[in-house]
Amino acid sequence: MRVLVVCMCLVACVIGQPQQVDPQEPQPQTSVVKNLQQPFNDIPLKTLFDHMNDPTTVKFYVECITETGSCDKIGNALQNLIYDQQRAGQFCHGCTKCERERVQYVMDKLKTDYRDLACKIQQKLRWVGLFGDTNPCA
Repeated sequence: MRVLVVCMCLVACVIGQPQQVDPQEPQPQTSVVKNLQQPFNDIPLKTLFDHMNDPTTVKFYVECITETGSCDKIGNALQNLIYDQQRAGQFCHGCTKCERERVQYVMDKLKTDYRDLACKIQQKLRWVGLFGDTNPCA
């Protein structure tokens, strides 16, 4: 049910009205950072969902993020998003609402369906709070 709600939120972001700036949200990222992260944001939602339901694809991207395997532009974008999260000390710093929901979907899928792979990311970054209150390594 939670995945359905996240999917509906993501779809609403894609087809919704142009986003207005929320003064409570962080300021937009620099264009360099945005360009690094853009391939992840450009993935059609169906493709994102398909990727996150394919263990081989998830493993490929986790190996990219943890620097134990090769990367493509989407993997590099995910790596940038997650490492930026660590540097900023907060989830998806500077992301728009839609970007934040996409990243949250990936993080939720990792910690619920791919705990061993989520643990690898957490160990690589040495950041226990990466997945919120859930410790995928426990």
